Amino acid sequence: MFESTHLFVRAIDKLTAIAVQPTPDALFDSLVLIRQLLMDQHPLIHQANQKFRFKIRFNVVPMDIEGMPDFLRKEGIILHIDAFAPWAVPHRKSITVSIDGFLAQPIIMIDGQEITVRETIDYLGHYSGAIHKRNPDTAHTKALETFSTEFNPRLGSPFVLRVLRPIIQIVVSDTYPLYQAITDTLAAI
Repeated sequence: MFESTHLFVRAIDKLTAIAVQPTPDALFDSLVLIRQLLMDQHPLIHQANQKFRFKIRFNVVPMDIEGMPDFLRKEGIILHIDAFAPWAVPHRKSITVSIDGFLAQPIIMIDGQEITVRETIDYLGHYSGAIHKRNPDTAHTKALETFSTEFNPRLGSPFVLRVLRPIIQIVVSDTYPLYQAITDTLAAI
């Protein structure tokens, strides 16, 4: 029905709106788009990029436990959330990674266990109910389940949802060249 390029533009447009207005419901609903773009068996980003052949890379700030300020540490939990996005911490060195490298980046540490972007997305999609709802069955999903019961007063929702905002911002920002090429091509038709 829709071409992959149209679906890609639609997903990025929706994620852009969510990044600007990150309500708990919008963040929760963004999971479907993030999974579709980055983690499906045939990720939408690859399908949309077939014609253009951009080398998709993501700029992130890797987790540096030693350099983390104390306010990001709480009872065995280390939050790398906003410090993950290079523009949020311009004084820290960023790295450029592939899609797989992006998904493998640790973003939370709970009681010494690093939780990656992929594991966070999987947890929210398959254990918290964004896509499926099932009980946590691994150490990482159990740790995220415990963490997700903590509420962020600013969002009025589980803090784990807060992790999605920088993920969304990085995806939107770093796929912009592909987005622009596709929208330029669609406008010329």
